[in-house]
Amino acid sequence: MLTTFQILTALALLFWPMMWIGSVMMFGGPGATDNPNTVYSTVALLLYPCVLFLLYGLMGWPLFFIPSKYLMIIGIPLNLLLVYASYGSLVSNTLRGISNSGYSVVEQNVYYSGKLIPDALAESFNVFDNEPSYRSSQYARDAERVYYHGQPLPEADATSFKLLFADNDDYWADKNQVFYHATPLNLTPSKTRVFHQDSHATYLTDGERLYCESMLVAGADLASFTVLFGPVAKDKHHIYYEDAIILPEADITSFTLYENEQYYAFDKNSVYDLIADNSQEITDSDPASFEFLGRGYMKDKHRVYLSQQYAPTMVLADVDRESLVVTDYDDKTGSDAYDKHGYLLNGQRLNADKP
Repeated sequence: MLTTFQILTALALLFWPMMWIGSVMMFGGPGATDNPNTVYSTVALLLYPCVLFLLYGLMGWPLFFIPSKYLMIIGIPLNLLLVYASYGSLVSNTLRGISNSGYSVVEQNVYYSGKLIPDALAESFNVFDNEPSYRSSQYARDAERVYYHGQPLPEADATSFKLLFADNDDYWADKNQVFYHATPLNLTPSKTRVFHQDSHATYLTDGERLYCESMLVAGADLASFTVLFGPVAKDKHHIYYEDAIILPEADITSFTLYENEQYYAFDKNSVYDLIADNSQEITDSDPASFEFLGRGYMKDKHRVYLSQQYAPTMVLADVDRESLVVTDYDDKTGSDAYDKHGYLLNGQRLNADKP
């Protein structure tokens, strides 16, 4: 009987690390760290080795070759130490009524995620609760300061600080300047408007300066500035990726993005990789015959190419462009394309029979 219990105990102790990993996931949900039931029940569950060690000590049982007194002297303190190191502050804050996520005011002290904010004025402290999403709750203010993630924004005026646009909580402003999250932008708040917005980037202007997110697009010509896709834009002088000037060799007038292909553009002369500020021409490419075949394969009248997305496009010199066929992944051959010479996978020649 004792041997069976010892085996079950050993298995339970071996399972404890998995329980600890599971506890981390339990606290990953919104508001989980501020739910007392979740905090207390999770910590109590992680203390089950203490219960086992206490039982062995009271009964005087050894755990195989380990005497019961050592289980009491070493096992219980070790379990308590591990749980305290992981969640001691979480439990302490919960007991004191301090929020473990976000702002809280307790006993004339202000906290952010359980950490004291020095010099914050509790009597005038309040959290912005504007819609549309969670980021508003990252801002707060008292009579003297504005806070972001618990850190003061020394440039911000607490009295006039507010959300700049009702439908975009990335941008805030006071009477003097605009802020992107915590970054001040050199824009006049009363004149600032959205120049362009899509799912990849937002551009703001006050009629004099233009920003892409928090980055000043220095020297941009507002009258001719056109956003092609998210961070890719052009004016009559330059092509831009966010705030960086790219592809000085390209013909601006004819420069266009391929439809539904955010990593490639073309002009009347060539095709271009769009790789942020490392964007570059695909040497000797032919824009008139350039086509996308699927699974990253492309070709023009000269060659076959493979897309690398975040690295320059690869030229597949040993692939026959005339006979190339791109397929879905084929389980039998382990390939995703073939030509008259054989099968390919991600542009690499396979040691397989010819199709």
